[in-house]
Amino acid sequence: MNFSSFIEAKMKQGDKEGNQCLKEIGTALNKDRYFDLDSMVEAMNDDTMERLEEAIERVKFNKKRFCQWETCTKKQALNMNACHTHSTGYKLEGEFGGEYGYFKYLKPLTEEQEEWVSEFRECCYHSGQPCQGNQDGTAEEDCECILGREYASLILTPLGDEYAHIKADNWKLGD
Repeated sequence: MNFSSFIEAKMKQGDKEGNQCLKEIGTALNKDRYFDLDSMVEAMNDDTMERLEEAIERVKFNKKRFCQWETCTKKQALNMNACHTHSTGYKLEGEFGGEYGYFKYLKPLTEEQEEWVSEFRECCYHSGQPCQGNQDGTAEEDCECILGREYASLILTPLGDEYAHIKADNWKLGD
């Protein structure tokens, strides 16, 4: 059996088996630093190369995550004090309801990351980091996360904040 047929057979077995096969190929490529990736990429058509480029960009971006949202009870959130492992508690309100939680830090934060958690908390809620344009200053307009805050479809309020008593449904657009 040739390798191409083997991969096709695994992919036809379903998402779980196909994804496992692709992960194993990726792991195997890690083992030989001098593996000729050029010949593998040359065998791809333009559509596959474009999908590979997009996947690489997504994975590189996701690997930079430095926090993740953790849902908790209101009582836990109110008692959550910021430290080197997590943020203060937050109240989340939006068009799909609300919850309480905090940001768990995946590694010690730099000063810049500490600022980002505060300034771009909606981005951090979705992606564990600010959107790329907010990180590198190339954003020409607000990302969907920040627009969610501006239009009251996703609002993360630090508990203890002077505005914590204001409910999202009492906010008026344009105020």
